[in-house]
Amino acid sequence: MSSVSVAPNGAALFTGGTQQFTATAKDASGATLSGQSFTWSSSATGVATVNSSGLMTAVGAGAVTITATSVSNNTKSGSASVTVSVQPTGSGTALTSGTAVTSLAGAAGDARLYRIDVPSGATNLNVQTTGGTGDVDLYVRSGQAPTFSVYTCKSTNPATAEQCQVSSPATGTWYILLQGFAAYSGVSLTATVTTSGGGGGGGGGAAGSVAQVSIGGVNACAVTTAGVGYCWGSGASGVVANGQAISSTFWYSPVLVSGNHTWRQIEVGTNHACGVTTGNELYCWGRNTSYGELGIGSTTGANFTTPQRVGAGMSFSAVTVGNTHSCALTTSGAAYCWGQNDAAQLGDGVTTGAPSVRSAPYAVAGGYTYTSIAVAGNRNTCAVRTGGTVLCWGDGQGGRLGRPYVLSSGDLSNRTPTPVSFVFTATSVAAGNSHFCAVGADGSVACWGSAQAGQLGRAGTPGETTYVPNIVTAASFTGVGGGSSHTCARAATNAIWCWGYNDMGQLGDGTTTNRPTPAAISGMTFKQAAANFSTSCGITITDALYCWGSGSYGVLGQGSYVGYSAVPLQVRFP
Repeated sequence: MSSVSVAPNGAALFTGGTQQFTATAKDASGATLSGQSFTWSSSATGVATVNSSGLMTAVGAGAVTITATSVSNNTKSGSASVTVSVQPTGSGTALTSGTAVTSLAGAAGDARLYRIDVPSGATNLNVQTTGGTGDVDLYVRSGQAPTFSVYTCKSTNPATAEQCQVSSPATGTWYILLQGFAAYSGVSLTATVTTSGGGGGGGGGAAGSVAQVSIGGVNACAVTTAGVGYCWGSGASGVVANGQAISSTFWYSPVLVSGNHTWRQIEVGTNHACGVTTGNELYCWGRNTSYGELGIGSTTGANFTTPQRVGAGMSFSAVTVGNTHSCALTTSGAAYCWGQNDAAQLGDGVTTGAPSVRSAPYAVAGGYTYTSIAVAGNRNTCAVRTGGTVLCWGDGQGGRLGRPYVLSSGDLSNRTPTPVSFVFTATSVAAGNSHFCAVGADGSVACWGSAQAGQLGRAGTPGETTYVPNIVTAASFTGVGGGSSHTCARAATNAIWCWGYNDMGQLGDGTTTNRPTPAAISGMTFKQAAANFSTSCGITITDALYCWGSGSYGVLGQGSYVGYSAVPLQVRFP
């Protein structure tokens, strides 16, 4: 006999309930041994007792371990954990949609009942727990209090990040059971009802129906299906674009971008943003430094708190924004870049005497046409040429150009669009801080550059960089976004897959465990994925916007400060 296992593990019961356990013995090869007998014991008889056949009876609240020991070899035993709760009585504590109940704490087995009223016509009910320490589980049910075996939705992830989302919830009262699977503290519980008119803080109506989203260093912006622009986060540089730039101000909910423009796209960088209107006009706003990153022909340091026209007379279709440089595509597919040029990131093709700054759009050398373009925060640009070839230029260090680094200030391959060294037919390209990813015509994703945190979709080593791409084939992908050290991609099945560094929950899997291999966010369907720094966002197929990961500066858009969330939170539009 090599091992003994006990099932089920992780059961939850109310006092008075019973649970039958079974024990299985296996040999060293993993084969099950028949005819084995076991003795049963409970680690806390005040919580649960167990009889000689493995039938447990719950008698008091708390955590308990049920153990089976082999009769023939008493050195071999297995165990299962159980949490017992006293079933709450009454109708529960009423919740207000979108308003968090904070600082919740309890012991293992602590069970609390809440309720929320769902009006007729509601499109979504989202219940989630965030923050704190310990381990909680969530059960949600319509019409009456849930039990551990009867519920509409349950979420039993490790730790405190739980979420239950119900589409088109039934009209009436919904009940929420919060159980401490282990002791917990500092947990927040929020239930949000979304209606077709936008009630509950986002998701419906013109404000909550989102078509496009972008995340920057300290801000995020979105465009609704009606072409209305919203930004939120830090108020310091004017990216919120409401006419104010106040360093001590944070906008925790989306704020309307001034100017009455109808937007197709808004992209955010570290401290500035740019957008393209449905009339193909390009505007930028936020912080303009001596690098001229707004493209307005000025290198005067100032915060521009309303959109400023860029490239008057030109017609643009798309824009991409980095730390101190930006690029855009015209409606004919030509590429223009502006801002800092110390590492040839503007691709101007000038080998000697090239200016270190260009404060207005400047044509990228080569005369090619492109279908997609992206700038990395670390002085690089890559684009997909018509036909699918990936070209890159700028700082050649760290493998970010997708080809071997040539240490020469006059090297033309770094100053002009030059193909990556691998064969890959792409449809789009996206940038992280120090890595790039491209979506292939075959649905794969190729990633190259910094590899140490797993952002390329494979395990990396400390300090590792590479121009050799890792090809991700976990799904057939249609879009991709890159963060500082993580990546998220949208699959044709409407799932978002994420991988890489996960210190702030930016992978959206309910944990803060790093993961170098791709895994899908469960239970949700998306039409777009976006990532930057330590935050990720996705737009669902019903046009609702969710963000997760770091909440620094208010970029999660929750109406109040949320430090981080390891599960998607619906952005609360006005």
